[in-house]
Amino acid sequence: MNVLKRFEWIKNYRFACQLAMQRYSRLKLDFILMFLLVVFVAIFGTLFPYLMKLLVDQVEQNHHIEIAHLFSIEKLYLLVLAYAAAWLMSQLLSWCQNLFSMIMSVNFETALMYSGVENFLALQKQHQDQTEIGVFLTDLQRGASAMSEMTFAFFMLLGPIVFQLLFIFAVLFKTINIVFSACFVGTALLIFIVSILISKKSSGYFNEIYQGRNLINTAILEKVSQSYEIKIKHSQVYEQNRLKQSLSSYAVIVKNTNLRIGGLMMMQVLLIFLFLLGFMFYTAYISQHQQISSGDFVLISTYIIQLTLPFLMVSQSLMRVNGNIVALKTYRQYFDLTRDHYQPWTSTASSTSVLYQFEDATLNLGKHEIQHFNLQLMADTHYAIVGQTGRGKTSLINYLIGVSKIKSGRLYYQNLDISENFSEEIFNQVSFVGQHAVIFSGSLKDNLVYNSPYDYTDAELIKWLEKFKLNSILEKNKITLNDDMGDVYKNFSGGEKQRISILRGVLRQPQLLILDEPTSALDITTALEIIELLKKQVKSLIIVSHSQQCIDLMDDVIDLDQQFN
Repeated sequence: MNVLKRFEWIKNYRFACQLAMQRYSRLKLDFILMFLLVVFVAIFGTLFPYLMKLLVDQVEQNHHIEIAHLFSIEKLYLLVLAYAAAWLMSQLLSWCQNLFSMIMSVNFETALMYSGVENFLALQKQHQDQTEIGVFLTDLQRGASAMSEMTFAFFMLLGPIVFQLLFIFAVLFKTINIVFSACFVGTALLIFIVSILISKKSSGYFNEIYQGRNLINTAILEKVSQSYEIKIKHSQVYEQNRLKQSLSSYAVIVKNTNLRIGGLMMMQVLLIFLFLLGFMFYTAYISQHQQISSGDFVLISTYIIQLTLPFLMVSQSLMRVNGNIVALKTYRQYFDLTRDHYQPWTSTASSTSVLYQFEDATLNLGKHEIQHFNLQLMADTHYAIVGQTGRGKTSLINYLIGVSKIKSGRLYYQNLDISENFSEEIFNQVSFVGQHAVIFSGSLKDNLVYNSPYDYTDAELIKWLEKFKLNSILEKNKITLNDDMGDVYKNFSGGEKQRISILRGVLRQPQLLILDEPTSALDITTALEIIELLKKQVKSLIIVSHSQQCIDLMDDVIDLDQQFN
């Protein structure tokens, strides 16, 4: 089991790649291009010091020959040109690699953010309700960036080092001997492996930081979203003291964690120092005893210095990778939650006089379990659902719109069994308006025709606004139907927001319109006018209401209090 856990991060990385490929079709091709870039960067990174060695040897040789030897002079100039060209190519390829990495990172992050939100919206309501929005947002952003950072670490940092070590081995083998080459590369690999082992020790530190950060985000989001409640209770100082305690605890966690990570980094620096010092001393020794040329000394010294910075970056990067592994695991866990599944609209499903039918159903209404529940809701009928607070009026609606599932028995929409799986086709026939009015980003027109299968001209929408007494909203806020509202919607009254939500439901032209407390923010005169208008526009209505005057306008009443008698 421990072995499987060690490789769990690979499964999570592959899972993220598969998600990214759904939105990022060039992923495989870009991986190939990235691999080629890595190889070429390693080649030119290795070639650059070798040309420096040849240049130094040639200059040293020219001190011992006549200046008239034109061939040697020309060779020197060619080496200078080759050296400069190698440096130029090395720099250009490095910049291309960084640019390519940035492009891939953006594609990864946007693809994973899209998939993360798509998955969250498809989760069953119970999982959505249990998820802290601040925590989810942090986990989403952290998981999306983790994918790109891990890719950078593996392919843009570790990849070039591995290839460069192979090329260095070949160059040193040709220039010095196989023993020196093997010792040099072997020692470098040993430091590389030790760096990985050291970085693994940091993996447990990141959970504490991430959990602390999630708590801080949740606390701040709570205060921002409940700012009105805090203001009217004059509890700003109280809330700031609570936040201060949370921030102080988080600061202690981060400080202690970074001290431990800093200690590991110092161990890494010490190892690299010993590598650099040891081989520089040995290289100086064999150079002094004429076993290697001055160019060889420059070659080896350059390789040593060239590897020290990447080794430091590897250690730092691998420590971040440990954090990214944790972030990607957390991101993946959202995809393990249960999603809503929809059944197709079968050919046997057809319009009947019965819209919904519960048959001997066991279900929860509010906090109470109801058994042997039977109910028929007929087409072309206007219903009011009534009952005391906590009787489960909203719970009943959730069964009708597929958000909740009955425990046993049968539930039908027309003659389609939706006891276990809802059908997406029902959303084209049934429209729902919740008790909390929602205004989306965009223009007023975007809000009115939100997800509607029908097109409306501006003139038609203006007429609808007049019917719902919303025509003054444009002039009052100095906007048109197509202007982005920005923060203008904050000036809308509760009644205006509620009527916009109701109109949005009407413009979907449903066969059935379900409304939960649709007139709670309206005066009684406007409320009755809206209900009468809805009765004319929609064949079937189901409303939850506490207003007796609105209830009296309905054809039939479903009293949930009777279920508890």
